Amino acid sequence: MDYRKLLHHEEDDLKASAHESAAELEYWSKPDFEGAMYDDRIYTIEDIYSLPEGVIAELIGGKLYFKGTPKSIHQEISGEVYFDIVNHIRGRGGDCRVFFPPYGVYLHGDDSTYVIPDLTIVCDPDKRKDDGCFGAPDCYAAN
Repeated sequence: MDYRKLLHHEEDDLKASAHESAAELEYWSKPDFEGAMYDDRIYTIEDIYSLPEGVIAELIGGKLYFKGTPKSIHQEISGEVYFDIVNHIRGRGGDCRVFFPPYGVYLHGDDSTYVIPDLTIVCDPDKRKDDGCFGAPDCYAAN
């Protein structure tokens, strides 16, 4: 699926081009786009999995929401909060784990909702998988 067509709805994006591959590579290499898909299609987790590497999106009720690249101050604050939380948990002998993006959270037990919080705390080891948190995390932070 060509997500550029859905993001911009520009007529030129709908025209076939001999340079389509190069244009697509150039488009996806830009880290500063974000926003929702404004079409009637219901998306699933398979659409998330099919996105090009480095493109981050959330899936909420079957709608795709692309996430832009966070600013440096956001990264600094997230990093400080991450270390404070980890130190707090470890200092008290806790077994919770703290994850940062792109660690996803699969909600509702279906394939229509997948979010990527800024920080996710998961205490239940049964919810922690390599692919993300399956079920509601114990705590999360999102901007």
